[in-house]
Formats: sequence, structure tokens, C-alpha cells
Amino acid sequence: MAEPITCPSCGEPLDLADEHRGWRVRCPLCRHEFVAGRPAAPTVPTAQPHRPARRRRYEDDDPEDDERTVARARRIVSGPASWLRVLGGLCVFFGLLAAAWAAVGAVWHNDDPVPARQAFNAQDDDEMAVTLTALGVGGVVWAGFGGVMMYGAMKMGRLESYSWAIVSTVMALITVLCCCGVLVGVPVGIWALSIMNRPEVKDGFAIVAERRPDAHCRRASDPGRRRPMTGCTAPSPRPRHPRCSTSTNPAA
Repeated sequence: MAEPITCPSCGEPLDLADEHRGWRVRCPLCRHEFVAGRPAAPTVPTAQPHRPARRRRYEDDDPEDDERTVARARRIVSGPASWLRVLGGLCVFFGLLAAAWAAVGAVWHNDDPVPARQAFNAQDDDEMAVTLTALGVGGVVWAGFGGVMMYGAMKMGRLESYSWAIVSTVMALITVLCCCGVLVGVPVGIWALSIMNRPEVKDGFAIVAERRPDAHCRRASDPGRRRPMTGCTAPSPRPRHPRCSTSTNPAA
């Protein structure tokens, strides 16, 4: 396919086939001889290296901004965390009360079976045993349930563990199985869940997690991290085996 070229002497446009590119040609108008230029090689677009998306936080963040973010997050979660502690405390109280009532019923049934069965609405000794066992075991389990909820609420208030805070929130929603959970547990759980999904709260948990001395050092290689992790040092080289070492002890 012929592509036009220009004579460098007179500027006359000339048609030249691609296979004659690089040959020495002569202009028919001014008789000037020159070497026809070669066709430009097609440019191949180079693939750009994949860059991970930057996070919302950057390495040049001001530490004072971090302090304000953490303080704001703690103010936001203080209300739900307090209500979750109260709800967990109620679960512990009523659970222990049920277990204690089961223990009292067992002692009472041993001393005076008939009034005890009437108080627990049991027809015979077998039904009484099942009732006391269910009441005692259920009370202990419910008390442990409340203790875990209180622990998660404590972690939420301190911004120490986002996972435990979510666990405490979900447990508050599970209290719908009892009558008080419908009135208190479900509203508090929905409130806490909406608070935990706020961006400033998540940022507060992330900043506190980065300040922990036991944070994993491999996070320091994350390109989207806030700043280099403190307390993370490069691994020391493996010591040489005594039999492989050629150095001598100077004190020997």
C-alpha cells in the first residue's frame, strides 16, 4: 500500500510503496536523491501495573486527627455500649436467680415433696426433676450469655475489638426470645448495629487496633496502611550452627 512522503528538498508529496521504504529514491520534480523513511512501527500499549485502591486513611495523617477520630468514636458508641452492659447485667441477674431458685426447689423437694411439687406445678417426682434441671441449666446458660454480652459491650466502649462489639450487638437481638428482650434488647441491638456501621466508628476501631503492641507486623507491608507499625522490627538472621561456624572464640 502506497503512503505519501515528502521530498526534503522541494516539499513535493510523493507516493511510495511500503516495500521501497529505506531505499534511495529520486524526486521526479527536483531530481534530488534521498533515503525514504521507514514506516513507523505500530505502538503496542503497555499494560499498566495494577495498583491497589487506596484506603480512606493515608500515611501522612496527623496524629491529632487520629485522637479526635478516636474520641468521637468513643462518644458515639458510649450510649449503645452502656445499654448493652445493662442488658447483659439483667441477663446475668435473672439467670443466677433462676439457678438459685432451682437449687432451693431441689432442697425443698427433699424436705417436703408435696408443697414443693405444688409450687413448681409438677405432678410427680420425675416431672419435678425435669423442671428443676431445666431451670438450673437454663439459668446458668442465660447468666453466661449475659456475661459474654457484657464483655463485648466493654470491648465496644473501649474500641478494642470490633468483632466482640458485633457479637454483643447480635446477642442483644437474640434476647427477643424472652419477654424483656422485645422491649429492651431488640431496640438496643438495632441501635448498636446502626452505630457500628458508621464510618467514623470503624475508623476509630482501626486506629486503636493499630496502636496495640501485639498487632501483627505483617500489616506493615500493607500499601494502604495508615503509617508504619510501631514495634515491628525486621527478622534477625538465623544463627549459624556451631559445627558450621569457622570463627574461633576470642576468650578461649
